[in-house]
Amino acid sequence: MSIFFEVTRECYNAESGERIESENSATLETPNSMFTISPKNIFTVIGCESYLYLTFYVNDRSGFCVWASLCTSLDVVRSGNCSGIGCAGKQISYSPQNMTLEAHSFSNDNYTRGFNNCSYAFVVEENQFNFSRDYITNFPQQKLPLALDWPITYDACVKGQGQPFCPCGGNATRHDLEDGSGYYCLWKKGFQGNPYLPHGCQATHKILPLRFFFFSL
Repeated sequence: MSIFFEVTRECYNAESGERIESENSATLETPNSMFTISPKNIFTVIGCESYLYLTFYVNDRSGFCVWASLCTSLDVVRSGNCSGIGCAGKQISYSPQNMTLEAHSFSNDNYTRGFNNCSYAFVVEENQFNFSRDYITNFPQQKLPLALDWPITYDACVKGQGQPFCPCGGNATRHDLEDGSGYYCLWKKGFQGNPYLPHGCQATHKILPLRFFFFSL
């Protein structure tokens, strides 16, 4: 499931260096841990003296991550590449239930304030964001799509002959989450539909009978 989640930003006045009022922190709490934040998301920071601070919670355990985006001028920044120069992006392998995301600057943008006076941090679903060097001077988006997983816990599985039997429909397979918190169902190759229903997955195309044509010269 996709939702829209805030872009956090920390900005400073280009002349005085005073902090401009901006939302540099955003929190996402999933209801009753029913959803998890998908590993398919990219945690991204934009700026030249910028870093992203992430606090997350997985199964009542907390952790944090920090990564930075640096550059000395716009000349070294290339569009489309979030390798750490002007933009840094990273996927995490676990699936947090809750998180707090913060955008920060290392030195109030003192050294790059002439062309970059804001730090931006956000989480975005993969393939839903393309970086442009123009975002260093102005990032217009206020929210971006974030992917949530809705896993089924193993408590919902019925034990049978020592092996868990989990309710995936026909033409579907079960996939375990990497953090061990549950699983989800996905249709097999060549099928689409609802993989949780007994007959929810149908073939995406039909095989047509061969037809032969004869021509006389």
